[in-house]
Amino acid sequence: MKIIFCNLVSFILIFFSHAVFGSEDIDYHNDIVSSWCAETNYTVGCGNNTSFIDTKKNNVSESNASPNDVVEQELPYETLSFESSKKFIKTLKDILKNEIPKDKIDFTLKPFNASDKGSIYKNIKTLKKALPLGSKEIIRSVKELNIEDQSELKKSLQKRIYITALSRASGESLSEIKKSSSIGNIGLGLLGVAGAAAAVGSSDKPAALPSLSISTSTSAIAESGGTSTITVTLSKAVGVDIEATLVFSSTADLDADFSSLSTVSIPKGETSATFTVTAIDDSVYEGDETSIIEISSIDNSSVFISSSSSVTLTITEDETVPTVSLQSSGNSIAEESGNSITFTASIDQVASVDLSVTISTTVNSRSRAYTANLPTSISITIPAGSLSGTATFTPTDNNSYDGTTNVSFAVSSVVGSGAVGNTISIH
Repeated sequence: MKIIFCNLVSFILIFFSHAVFGSEDIDYHNDIVSSWCAETNYTVGCGNNTSFIDTKKNNVSESNASPNDVVEQELPYETLSFESSKKFIKTLKDILKNEIPKDKIDFTLKPFNASDKGSIYKNIKTLKKALPLGSKEIIRSVKELNIEDQSELKKSLQKRIYITALSRASGESLSEIKKSSSIGNIGLGLLGVAGAAAAVGSSDKPAALPSLSISTSTSAIAESGGTSTITVTLSKAVGVDIEATLVFSSTADLDADFSSLSTVSIPKGETSATFTVTAIDDSVYEGDETSIIEISSIDNSSVFISSSSSVTLTITEDETVPTVSLQSSGNSIAEESGNSITFTASIDQVASVDLSVTISTTVNSRSRAYTANLPTSISITIPAGSLSGTATFTPTDNNSYDGTTNVSFAVSSVVGSGAVGNTISIH
């Protein structure tokens, strides 16, 4: 009676795995049946006429299999080629055509088309952890680690690339994809990941991938310690922690004009996280400054950056506009003396940029028609962070009598970059 029961159970299990889970699942159930047949109570009738498909055995084709042979079935990811970058992309694309909707192919392949960053991986574990990577970097690393010559390592890498691609296409975490693959769903692609039973009557429209966006509680903060709460938000929760890297641009500088985190993490199962941006006060007039805070990358390829990927924060200046004034070292000078007059342009507070001060000359009166060599203007530079700058005027002797000339020197303009140079007032 035990013998009949064993054969019946074996037949039912093998038939059921074909009917429900597909051929990919046979290896999983075959291990169970094999272990039963290995027990002493089930030594008769356990398989002389039974052919198992077992991916762990040597390769035997269906056409030449004997009654006692086992047949290996090639899993979909095992066709992935490491021969060249072009062949890698082609074979991965061919695999995915049978696994995911057509409109997800290019999106899923995008990270595998990236350039080789030149990273060195000490073993296959660190290589798999870094996925997805550009195909050229993968192929180079395969050769460096001699993975091509080690079939089990090669299959392990092929499977991880396959799972990573499915994860990106479906929006599911790697752990969820792996969980599905462990019960025989690998090979069903997104159908296996999302649940094959629920796919009956479903459309080909793929599930929306989770996206990450950023927003701010206020668009302007005072330089004197003002703060803004920045929020990064997932469109839906995912099964792993998500870390986003931020970049900052525009006129305000991180750690000089404001403080902020450079990375932000959203815990597993949560949909948002916040951090604070705080303005840093100083005594330098800079005008209003801005910082563009942008999500530059996410550590999970299954989450994409939404169109709302940046916010602009304005830091309003709390210093008064600097005023420029002009002084001279003397009120008169003889043409033939060879001496000079020094002009000093001063501001009442330092600025963050170089200021170019232009002094114009005006002849008020003269006793003769001819006036000694006078420049039409004199330029003075006040360096950034300084309160003054100087220039000299030396008259030229023309060896003729010109009488007395009355000349006025005055600041006509102040020019500097950005908001600072456009707002300096002249005293």
